[in-house]
Amino acid sequence: MSDGSALARDAVERVYRLTPLQAGMLFHELKTRELETGGASPYHRQMRFEIEGEIDAAACEAAWNGLLARHALLRSVFDWERTAQPLQIVLKQQRVAFEARDADAAAVADWCAADVARGFDLRRDALIRVALFRLGPGRFELVWSHPHILLDGWSGAVLIEEFTALYAAARSGSTAPLPPATDPDGFMAEAALRDEAAAQQHWRALLADYDTIATLPRLPRGGAPSRMAEHCVR
Repeated sequence: MSDGSALARDAVERVYRLTPLQAGMLFHELKTRELETGGASPYHRQMRFEIEGEIDAAACEAAWNGLLARHALLRSVFDWERTAQPLQIVLKQQRVAFEARDADAAAVADWCAADVARGFDLRRDALIRVALFRLGPGRFELVWSHPHILLDGWSGAVLIEEFTALYAAARSGSTAPLPPATDPDGFMAEAALRDEAAAQQHWRALLADYDTIATLPRLPRGGAPSRMAEHCVR
């Protein structure tokens, strides 16, 4: 899909309607592009992991691709231009966009900034991007980025646990002791059956007399700032 060509039918495994949350994310994504603000996507997620110890780059790449083999939704692209409604299209085969190289801290920072600026073409790109940087003997940084429409934070935590099992298995040439992955068909079918008209009517009635501008809570001045989570993988 990276060359912009049409998607062949025999490359598709299954197709889903977007969930309401995904539809909202896509709306904001497209609105950001329409406004041409020049800013990054509001739903570009990038995680950085500092790792102590030697890392096998080939096993690392194999583990990430193992996650795509286990979880169908990670092999998705999205289409809203040639369809009556936005769709999530699951491909039969897809690989992580993976690279590994030596770098220093400045080069890693430059890569991360370029990654955010580049964003993702939801229609064509591999939607999981991983870079493994060797900073020195026994020192690595792994950067994982993806669009939020593909998976949420709860799922991300599960994937990290599964990645460690798949990586260990790739290193030893064995099979990872993981249970079968949950098939998404049931949840996606239930989500597709929701009555959107009834939902709109419910919220219109609930908010009919609400005339106050809604605001998000803010930390008091001088409050504790947010910071990146730290993960140590040995």
